[in-house]
Amino acid sequence: MPAWFIPVIAATFIYGAINFLYKVAAERQLHSDRIVNMVGAAVALLSLLTLTVAQRGNPFPVFTRGVFLYAFFNGLFFGLGALTKFAALRHAPAGTVFPLNRLNNMMVMLAGFLFFGDRPSVVQAAGLALTILVIALVSLDRPDSSGGHNFPHRKRGVVCALLSATCTAASMTVGKLLADTQENRLAYICCSYFLVFLITSVMTTVRKGSLPRGGRTGWMPVLVFGLMIGGLNYGGYFLVLKGFGMGPISLVQAILSMSMVIPIALSCVVYRERLSPANKLAIVLAVISAALISSP
Repeated sequence: MPAWFIPVIAATFIYGAINFLYKVAAERQLHSDRIVNMVGAAVALLSLLTLTVAQRGNPFPVFTRGVFLYAFFNGLFFGLGALTKFAALRHAPAGTVFPLNRLNNMMVMLAGFLFFGDRPSVVQAAGLALTILVIALVSLDRPDSSGGHNFPHRKRGVVCALLSATCTAASMTVGKLLADTQENRLAYICCSYFLVFLITSVMTTVRKGSLPRGGRTGWMPVLVFGLMIGGLNYGGYFLVLKGFGMGPISLVQAILSMSMVIPIALSCVVYRERLSPANKLAIVLAVISAALISSP
């Protein structure tokens, strides 16, 4: 088993939990801008606090020009990707949104082959081929029902999921570029998510949004979900960067794409969303794909 597999598989489970929390928040009709805004603030603060301790009270020297440049593009793409994914979950079931969102896997794999010189083994290449088959199965599948939920605007959800995939692929590629440098990763995470916080704050202000009041969709649920997702994102993204620095981006991203199994399964249990035969086969192939890619 390659050394990069351990942090990446841990990040995969973390991102599976994150995606399900996004699903729960969307089901509760929580304000998407506010959720992503809180996530950005939480990750930026956690990163800064960790850096302050690590740098003995003076974290600022590690905030270099390179860190700011990489963080600008990562924060921009992450913010757009999170918002479009949130919108997609409002209009389509998790079994459609999360696998489609993983189309970023193909985009990142292509970047790995073209720009980073990735050369997987024969067994790993078979795993990548299965990953592409998983994406194709779910993308071409059109289930007739989704449990007790009706999604009259499913096409809008599919479009939002595809936009989210594109933004996520761009964000992951920027992360790989950063991981191959000597720049401080925590400083990069801090700047990236602080930018997410700023972007969503400006968006809310432009829309003349106000802080939610009371009830199931009030400020307290937004705070709770934002902090939970932010805490998981902080640990998960650090593990992703560690994996990027140790292994090929195409294989790392392929493993990360398997995180879709967790929210899909939980959505079936909690929200009774039905899986079509194609989606069931896709989940099985996803597990096999992960096993093949982890081979040395």
